[in-house]
Amino acid sequence: MGSPGAASLGAGATLLVAATAWGALKVHPPITVDLAARYAGGSMAAARGGGDVTQFIGCSVFSFAMGAPVVHCAARDASSVQVACTSSSLRLTEVVQGIHGDSLVQFHWDATGACTRVVVTHASGDAPKAP
Repeated sequence: MGSPGAASLGAGATLLVAATAWGALKVHPPITVDLAARYAGGSMAAARGGGDVTQFIGCSVFSFAMGAPVVHCAARDASSVQVACTSSSLRLTEVVQGIHGDSLVQFHWDATGACTRVVVTHASGDAPKAP
């Protein structure tokens, strides 16, 4: 019968290996456009470093001297399905201002083309952009 210490050491080593594998995980989700669900999402880094010139995703905020800021989000997948939406929501403006070159970006729109949700994710598993 093995010693309790050896069993603990084995379990600890398994956890360490699992944690190491998770810490090294890098996510490269391609750009997805789902017209039926009114959803687009993907990694800006994957779109930039993916090797094709078709895919893109991003959002911008612009404003004129008078009036509220406007959010514009757009995406195109590898099949050239392209979508865009706009919004003057101040909450969405704040979210979009958090996007950077390594962000995972997701957005939804309604039947009028208005952005209804923007999600920006920054996580250790997000792969950095390629040069």
